[in-house]
Amino acid sequence: MYCESIDLTTLQSREILNLLSLSDELGLQPLTTYIQETLIKDNYDFIIKNVIETIELTYQKKSLDKLWNLYLQQICDNPDHLFKSTKFLTTKTS
Repeated sequence: MYCESIDLTTLQSREILNLLSLSDELGLQPLTTYIQETLIKDNYDFIIKNVIETIELTYQKKSLDKLWNLYLQQICDNPDHLFKSTKFLTTKTS
């Protein structure tokens, strides 16, 4: 496999989230873990503001456990993150 370095600091938050989805689909666990940690550390506001989108991405994916656990904790601590989201009523059920 071709090896390349990725500088996540040059990417927009949404691009990082898309890269996370792709790395998970390809089974690139070290990259998936690194991207989750970077999102939590450097893009926290983005993932909280886009809670529905990121919950849909992380739901039932064991490899995305860091983000999933963060969401569970945040929703328990502050349910408004979820219930006041503009996308709350449009969540996918499958």
